[in-house]
Amino acid sequence: MTGTLALMIRSLRIDARLMRTHLFRLMFVVLIYFMLFSAQQTLFMFGAPGLRFFSSITYLNLFMIVLASVSFFATAITEEKEEATLGLLKMAGVSPAAMLLGKLMPRVIGAVFLLSVQLPFTLLAITLGGVSSQQVFATYCSLLALLVLMANVGLFVSVSSKRSSSASWKMVLLVILFFVIVPWFRMALSFGLANPSSSGLFEEAARTVLEQLNNFSALGRIDRILTTGFAESAFGFQVFSNLAVAAVFFGLAWFSFNYFTRNDQSSASPARGLLFKSMSRNKLLGAGDAWRNALIWKDFHFMSGGKLPMLLKFILYPPLFAAIGFLFSWGNWDWTDHEEVGGLTMGLAMVTFVIELSWCASGVFQSEIKWNTLSSIMQLPLSTAEIAYSKVAGCLIGLLPAVVMFCLGIVIFPEGFAEGVKDVLSSPWGWFSIFLVGFFVHLVAFLSLFVKWGALPLAIAIMFLGQMFLGACVFAMTFRSADGDVIGVFAIIVTIASMAALQFGIGARLRTLAAK
Repeated sequence: MTGTLALMIRSLRIDARLMRTHLFRLMFVVLIYFMLFSAQQTLFMFGAPGLRFFSSITYLNLFMIVLASVSFFATAITEEKEEATLGLLKMAGVSPAAMLLGKLMPRVIGAVFLLSVQLPFTLLAITLGGVSSQQVFATYCSLLALLVLMANVGLFVSVSSKRSSSASWKMVLLVILFFVIVPWFRMALSFGLANPSSSGLFEEAARTVLEQLNNFSALGRIDRILTTGFAESAFGFQVFSNLAVAAVFFGLAWFSFNYFTRNDQSSASPARGLLFKSMSRNKLLGAGDAWRNALIWKDFHFMSGGKLPMLLKFILYPPLFAAIGFLFSWGNWDWTDHEEVGGLTMGLAMVTFVIELSWCASGVFQSEIKWNTLSSIMQLPLSTAEIAYSKVAGCLIGLLPAVVMFCLGIVIFPEGFAEGVKDVLSSPWGWFSIFLVGFFVHLVAFLSLFVKWGALPLAIAIMFLGQMFLGACVFAMTFRSADGDVIGVFAIIVTIASMAALQFGIGARLRTLAAK
């Protein structure tokens, strides 16, 4: 037993000595403080401030658990595969159970500490009114059960995947399926969109299955807990079912570990994904000869995937956007309404562009660090800025499908685009939203130079903290009759200065890493 837990104990001791572990917990406490400050500022404006304060913390925790499952838990084993250390651990006689516990439990315990450090502060919600102690403890039991479930599902996905990127995308699909598609179908049946007069066996079975999934879901459980008059036990069906399913996934990861890693081969170079060789029959889709700027060519083909993924995006985006429009319009999608179609196309294209851009920012420099190629690239007769901007340009070419979809939305609904541009450019806060996206992308790229995984979730957490702070400050200043436009201009100046500082920090960090 001691040998099985040796790797876990060592990982816990290392995490306890890292400064960033304690700083991350402190950041959560500061975040809760600003939420409490915001609730106190609006104490006399809205009812049940304690419930609003506790609800915001609860859904933030739920969001962070989902993000952790995508990046934190889903990379537990794949990072060992990518670093070519899994084979060494197996040769050293480390059993599958020891490896799984050693990689998973420190992460779970660290996440549990993040929840536990919040508990004394969230109890203040009781004194603000609108929430009871029973609701607080029931919510944290639900969140802990969800945390254990997502950790073990991520562990199994990590064991069965070859790379961290594929494991993360599998978890993204599972999260969308469970937290978006399943609730939508349940609400569709509840609102009678599936012909409520029908008493068919299939519809009754679907209602039963979806209702059980809602009882299993932490999202449905938390919605019930936060309603007025909640008097159920803190250990409900959702808690026990989540823990049971988590045990099943851990067992699957344990028993399938040797199967998925039996032919594990250490790769000395990054995967080329969907690239075609130059000798392939599909020369049009192949990488071909290097461009004049080889760095742009490299990152377009090896970071963005190249021509084939771009072609697939052009094919898949239109039906995907149409399906999302059908879902969010509750099946009443009007194909002839150019305002509805054009507005949704532009909105989804912008969201897709930001998501893809953030994903590229998290890996544009991390890939060079992971494969030990940063030192070689930095020896090129180019400045650090030229190297960085060339790599970014290669990634931006891969975002062309999202740009084309946005332009298509403009063609369909030009009046809406003109009105939106007018609204954004006529207000300092509109300009601020544009610069805020640029700041977020810079922050993701900067954090990716310091952490192996989780740069994107960490950046989202920091942005949320900053938005809470900014919102509290803006509210306090406007409450004292300050000019909102002046505050917006000041926020723009701070954001631009922060982007410049991050650019300088990225360059300095790249030179430091290349010198090692």
